[in-house]
Amino acid sequence: MKSRYSRPYDKDIINASIYLKKHIGIDSKDNGKFICSLCKSDPKLFESLLIHLKSKTHTKHLPADSQTSKLHEEAIQKLTELGFRGSTREKSPVRSSSKKEREDFLASQQTASSIQDIQVKFRFEVAKFVLQNNLPISLTDKLITFAKNIANNFDSKDLNEVTGNRNHTASFAIAIGTALQSR
Repeated sequence: MKSRYSRPYDKDIINASIYLKKHIGIDSKDNGKFICSLCKSDPKLFESLLIHLKSKTHTKHLPADSQTSKLHEEAIQKLTELGFRGSTREKSPVRSSSKKEREDFLASQQTASSIQDIQVKFRFEVAKFVLQNNLPISLTDKLITFAKNIANNFDSKDLNEVTGNRNHTASFAIAIGTALQSR
């Protein structure tokens, strides 16, 4: 059904925000309304999305973790920048965002999503390495610091050419041990 409302549901805005993508869906009966998965309330006008996100009804359902709170605040800020009404007393503003602002918003959200994806993949690889090599989980922080040090100090092309084995490590360990004993 086509909505009679001034601002139809905009999938690009929803998909560009990790928070909105996770918690906001389109009403199957009216494309001018959204449904919030956190609040499980009746469908609301898409143009009132910012009002809903700021409401006590919504905020009391927010998970307590800081990451979700940060993503919630970012979604509110971006919706404000895109000209959504922040309260029922505000007049619906003329859409102040230009095409460029909207594209910038979408790009910034995709970058945030990309960074989060990279972190999840990296953490998984570290956990996999620790488990496959029967290393203590307590080494995780040191392993991540080591990986960052390698990434910051060596070019990826050079790393592809590097070889090493336990004999190389043993040679360095003996040389370092000898140097420390002579002090």
